[in-house]
Amino acid sequence: MGGKAGRQALARGDRDTALSFLEKALSEYPRTASASLHIDMARATAPGDIAAADRHLSRAVALGADLREVADAALVLAGGAPEGEAVPALVTTLRKTAARLPGAERDLRVRLEVAAAELAGSSAGTAQAREIIEPLMGQSQPAATSAQRLGLAFLALVDSGSARRRSAAEVTELLSRALSPRELISGDPWEVRFRARALLALARAGSFGQAEKLASAALQQARNGSGSAAATEYSVARAGALLLEGRLAQAEAEASGALSGMEGRPWVTRPLALACLAEALICQARATEALDVLTEAPSGPLANGTAQENRYLIEQRGHVLLRLGRTDDAWQEFQVAKLQAENDGIDNPAATTWRSGVAACLKAQGMADEARLLAEENLALARAFGAPWLIGKALIEVAACAPRPERLSFLGDAVVLCEASGAQLLLATALVELGTELGRDSERRREAVEVLHRGARLALTCGAAGLVEQAASALRAAGARPRRFGLTGREALTPAEERVAIVACAGHTNAEIASRLFLSAKTVEGHLAHVYRKLGVRSRQEMAEQLREHALS
Repeated sequence: MGGKAGRQALARGDRDTALSFLEKALSEYPRTASASLHIDMARATAPGDIAAADRHLSRAVALGADLREVADAALVLAGGAPEGEAVPALVTTLRKTAARLPGAERDLRVRLEVAAAELAGSSAGTAQAREIIEPLMGQSQPAATSAQRLGLAFLALVDSGSARRRSAAEVTELLSRALSPRELISGDPWEVRFRARALLALARAGSFGQAEKLASAALQQARNGSGSAAATEYSVARAGALLLEGRLAQAEAEASGALSGMEGRPWVTRPLALACLAEALICQARATEALDVLTEAPSGPLANGTAQENRYLIEQRGHVLLRLGRTDDAWQEFQVAKLQAENDGIDNPAATTWRSGVAACLKAQGMADEARLLAEENLALARAFGAPWLIGKALIEVAACAPRPERLSFLGDAVVLCEASGAQLLLATALVELGTELGRDSERRREAVEVLHRGARLALTCGAAGLVEQAASALRAAGARPRRFGLTGREALTPAEERVAIVACAGHTNAEIASRLFLSAKTVEGHLAHVYRKLGVRSRQEMAEQLREHALS
């Protein structure tokens, strides 16, 4: 009687009542309890006590439960697993249940294996799941069901870590079939998190626009359905795509908003969000702020990210330190990232940047030959993957280490590839570097000035203040009078800075601005500091007067 009542309560979603009835039934007949009663107990106990739920599931298996029912219950447990906490017993149960299922239950087996890999959060767990999922998917690699699309996305995401396993075109093709707009925010938290990461892989394969469009659609769906957790995942995915496109202010806003929304809560994706925010700040010549972001990050949640996300954060810390001239410290960060990437079998420059980081450190230390060898190795891997933006980036890095006569050829090729890829910030970088080299030749200075002006305008559009300054310096060296490029005045404000300034002028405090714009208080402070500098003001009253004068002019 208690078991039936408990099952009915579960069906209504009343877990507390269900647990009360089921516990009573189990205490009255502990030795004769059926497998189905233990399955119901597992469902009722999760997510409050995953370990207890897992024990009930193991008992159900021992009592000869229907394995499909066990699989369904195991997936319920996976959906209720605590964010960022390792649950090894549950991972083992998921894998054992998948192994016991008959071959005809391919979809269930795929879902169990992907769930186990996601919850394990380790490279070894991911590799183990891949070896099982690829044969299950077969040669035809269909995508007729949600589970099959999940399996395709898993293979594409895992294989994108190696430049030689699948090309950018193959990753794009698989993910284009695997990522259905209707499914992006459906399923358990681990599924949503997984699909958001798959969108990042799509962007890194070169489909920035497609990835950004899908992430924006998912964000809208999540916000309309009050899916705050899903919204933060897709904000980070969108930030990653925007960074590759070169839309720095928008990327900063997305990453900052996601971090603000999850402040004080355990969150597996936090390391990736922090790294995206730091990269956006670095590209805007705000390296000190970027270091603050990475230094102030609490150590606990960082340890709970996936191996790839933690490595990305470590690499960004290296790039920040390098930008600040702390070469030895940067070298140490990149060595940690190198060890992790090699242990995980990650060699794709789209997924790990330790080679470019170490090459830059070697160059800064005067070891140009060693730097070039590593940069050329990175270029070979980029070519193996085949994403034009990535090859262009690698060519820029090789040019930085090459003798002067060879640089023009590398940079010219980089401009062509970056232009074709749509990676605007990389194109601006290639143009500025090319213009700088052309300016060294007195007979090509007119050409250099044209190239530098184009690069500066593009850098300004992206919000890359440091690159604009670099172009201006190169223009002066070429004998030209550089324009101000909107480095001061209202035209110099990024969209994010202008939004903060407008709300501040309406009389709102920093805390109110942060709440209204979904930013952290520190980001608001940083924006206002930049607004003050660009407008040449010292108070909110002066800022408001400047903005009014501009509007009337």
